[in-house]
Amino acid sequence: MNTAIVIEETVHYPIPVETNFDEENEFYHDQRLVNLAGDLIDRYPHLFAHLLNEKVAYLWKAKGPKRRDGSKVLGKTSKANSLLQHFGEVKWVVWLAAEACWEYDFTDKEVEATLFHELLHLQYNPDNGETYLAHHDVEAFVEEIKEYGTWKADLDRMKKAMIQLGLFKVA
Repeated sequence: MNTAIVIEETVHYPIPVETNFDEENEFYHDQRLVNLAGDLIDRYPHLFAHLLNEKVAYLWKAKGPKRRDGSKVLGKTSKANSLLQHFGEVKWVVWLAAEACWEYDFTDKEVEATLFHELLHLQYNPDNGETYLAHHDVEAFVEEIKEYGTWKADLDRMKKAMIQLGLFKVA
């Protein structure tokens, strides 16, 4: 009896290299990143349908900043400054850090997850019909959770979501 062994190949997203950037331009427009954002918006309309009416620039940044602990920022979502809004007709800017994605050897799935995370910062307020820049759902330290558990509402919501997804067992 022949048994086929299936090996899943890891696919690496074509992250721009240093030659795509220069001293005068630390950002790079890549249509594949724009298309990936469009795919995410189409796949998750309950989260992102409002972005179809927004002017968003999706860019690669040569290097993102480092955090105080030395880890690298993977991406950022921000409101475009007034000059960009006036001339570029762009209201929001979403960038991913090419150097960090290369260094961490990101797969397609990891680039997609990073872009998904950045898109989640662009939330819709149905009361005023505006898109706004949202903060993260959870603010916590691992040691805090080890010591006190899910002691506040945001941590409890995260715990319930993780249990529902089967990410850990209920004690």
